[in-house]
Amino acid sequence: MEVPVEAPWALETVRPGPVQGAFLASVDVRDLSYEDRVRVLQARQRLISHHQAELARDIESIHDAMVAATPAEVGLAHESTAAEVACALALTRRASETERDFALELRGRLRPVWEALRDGHIDRRAAWVIARGVEQLPEHTARRVIDQILPDAGRLTTGQIGARMRRIVLEIDPDGARERREKSVEDRRVELRANPEGTAELWGRNLPETAASAASRRLHRHAKKLRSEGDSRTIDQIEADLYVHLLKGGALDDETPDRGAVDLTVSLETLAGLTDTPGELAGYGPIAADIAQQTDAAQKKSPWTYQVTDHTGRVIHTGTTRPRPTAHPVRTVRAPRPRCCHPRGRMPA
Repeated sequence: MEVPVEAPWALETVRPGPVQGAFLASVDVRDLSYEDRVRVLQARQRLISHHQAELARDIESIHDAMVAATPAEVGLAHESTAAEVACALALTRRASETERDFALELRGRLRPVWEALRDGHIDRRAAWVIARGVEQLPEHTARRVIDQILPDAGRLTTGQIGARMRRIVLEIDPDGARERREKSVEDRRVELRANPEGTAELWGRNLPETAASAASRRLHRHAKKLRSEGDSRTIDQIEADLYVHLLKGGALDDETPDRGAVDLTVSLETLAGLTDTPGELAGYGPIAADIAQQTDAAQKKSPWTYQVTDHTGRVIHTGTTRPRPTAHPVRTVRAPRPRCCHPRGRMPA
């Protein structure tokens, strides 16, 4: 078959499929420039995404055949599909059920996500995050969220997609988001799990976001303090050891009571109760307006750093409520870039 692609840069305009696959199969990347090797990498990922979308369609077709064979036993068809997928792909029962459910979601309720995956605009990781992000939403709300996230999803990391989706949900369905959060917090718990290496994991699940953020920042602050005093352990190791130490009844060597500070970005209109615009919790992401207001109320004695923006969002003034303000150049640099300047970065500045 003649492949009408003459150079790697032309791959950017070729739709994923047989033609693109044939060209990639004929390419020796050792003969290419650095830039063209990157283009081939991106094209191959688009082709993989295309095949993963087709795999979802294949799983759906097996399900359709099972339903046609036992139309009165839809539940049996559902189980049989998972069994066939497990045998065909050498998957565990749970993994095959996950693949079946994901495929049926993509080909049904999440059809636009499947189409974006088929055309190589997003990869499977992004499709999975989007699917999980709208899992608990009513169909009409899910469609609005998907319509807003898909145009940019191919340029975002999975972490950025998840954070942006949470903000979108908070903006278009604040009441529903509040109800889902409250229901999730009611299911908070601690889980202990064993690792194959002989270690263990102790998780706090469905915790209130501001409390979890404050606890995490407190651990990190004390870990950095111990490192600066000569502790040879890594920051991660110290945090883990402090975590277990506190849960076993120990205490931190505090010179003053520590309630755990938070790093919150929120508009003045939201604090005044005039809008439901979400806030931003550093290291976590978007939080509902009412949670931001409650967090603000709990931080009355804490210093605040503020910035004033014009109608375009450009920072025109910064300041602080600290008795001894931080250096002006530091504020000036941080104000327009509250997060890491790397295109995929989300860490606070």
